[in-house]
Amino acid sequence: MTTERTRAQRRFDLFDLGGRASRIEVATLFPAWAVWLLIREGLVQTGQWGLILVVGITLSIALLLASVRRLHDLGRTGWWSLLGFVPFLNFALFLSLSVIPGKATPNRFGPPPI
Repeated sequence: MTTERTRAQRRFDLFDLGGRASRIEVATLFPAWAVWLLIREGLVQTGQWGLILVVGITLSIALLLASVRRLHDLGRTGWWSLLGFVPFLNFALFLSLSVIPGKATPNRFGPPPI
């Protein structure tokens, strides 16, 4: 059995901390998070706390790990993703991760994303 992953597996592995992520991966997770915040408001009124916790924690972890991989694509350490927890700086982080192109050559975090 080979350990080589397919392109789809490498591209959409939301819970992988290593490697690099493309702009599109981060740019789709941030709006998904925003939609979740709107849906969550309706669920709070119905008292579905279990669903709120499971989906919220899952999306938060996926977004944090995608931000780390995206920073890797820019040649930066993943620690910069902690700016996502600072009000107003989190929006600047989102814009920079969504707009700035990554390095086209391999770096210390691996080859460019597919």
